[in-house]
Amino acid sequence: MIAKAPWALIFVVDYAKWIDLFEHAGCFEPEFVERTGKAPRRAPGLGDFAIAAQDAVIAAQNAVVAAEALGLGSCYIGDIVENAEEVAELLDLPPYTMPLSMLIIGTPRKERPAIAHPVVNLVHEERYCRADAATMDAQVAEMDAMFRPHAREVGDRVIDIYTRKHTSPFMAEMSRSMEWWFKNWLGK
Repeated sequence: MIAKAPWALIFVVDYAKWIDLFEHAGCFEPEFVERTGKAPRRAPGLGDFAIAAQDAVIAAQNAVVAAEALGLGSCYIGDIVENAEEVAELLDLPPYTMPLSMLIIGTPRKERPAIAHPVVNLVHEERYCRADAATMDAQVAEMDAMFRPHAREVGDRVIDIYTRKHTSPFMAEMSRSMEWWFKNWLGK
């Protein structure tokens, strides 16, 4: 699917460009630090990552909306974070960067109806609230109903996600790669 897509966009959380610009503008020079009283150079932290990641997510979602407005279809590919070392080399990504998502865009083969998505226990008012047993039973029933005809037993969809995703080798690789990416982000 990825290889056949006319467009594959990769959205990168990028703080390297800011480090380069700060250096270019003289922000790391002792005279600047002395004149402004600002702290000397520091490596980007996870707070910087959070803000830059939000920008990347916004850009990706805007690309989806623009594609849909043109009659195109799209699919997010989160696996771009796997095999971190290879992806970093392939894309020549320096420290303080991380690919957040790949988005493939193309012409849909056929018109597809809207896909139902879960709604139970999705929105919390005022503060996060852990689900009680009745709410989780409703979630399981909703997910099983959306997974028909595959869900034959109560909880089949949850079990499917657990076995196919949560405990899968690809998720172990994704977790390993995310640790690598965060070390790269922190300049380690």
